[in-house]
Amino acid sequence: MSFTYALLLDEPYFRTMIERYYRQRPILLRPKWQFAFLGVVVLLVALSIPWDGNRAAFTIVMLGSYCVLAAIGLAVIRVFVFQTYRYSSYFGTSSRCTISDRGLQVSGGWPDYTVEWAAFRSAVRFRDGIMLLRLVPERALGGLKYAVSWLPDAALQQSSPSDVDRFVGEKMPIRDVA
Repeated sequence: MSFTYALLLDEPYFRTMIERYYRQRPILLRPKWQFAFLGVVVLLVALSIPWDGNRAAFTIVMLGSYCVLAAIGLAVIRVFVFQTYRYSSYFGTSSRCTISDRGLQVSGGWPDYTVEWAAFRSAVRFRDGIMLLRLVPERALGGLKYAVSWLPDAALQQSSPSDVDRFVGEKMPIRDVA
């Protein structure tokens, strides 16, 4: 049994993949929540600083300044993460991903490769697709990082998402993110 996805690796694909990746992470590992937590710390520090003037005005100015900096920080993170994919050799190309008993076979404008099921740690089901997560060696840091395979339901050919869920569920843990 196999399931095939025909993907166009363009801007909407990668932006959705990035958003889904962060959405499935624990709340404190999502950039928006990290900035929110840091904002609470900034607020507490602003409230604890001795101030002879109007404390409310000072706190509002500090918090407002932080909100502007946090918005800029989130925009910078979005740009840098997307640019990682935007300037890759496969951006804008087509890819064919097949899930089978062997694992995930990927073909496109690069040499074909297969990732065996043992390499995957888990899967996450979203309302519009499934994400397969695996750990890969990080060359620069000597550690591990996540590699994701985002498979949107719209790209699935001649099968249903529920069939894919049952098949993948037999291979690894799958959780649902509504």
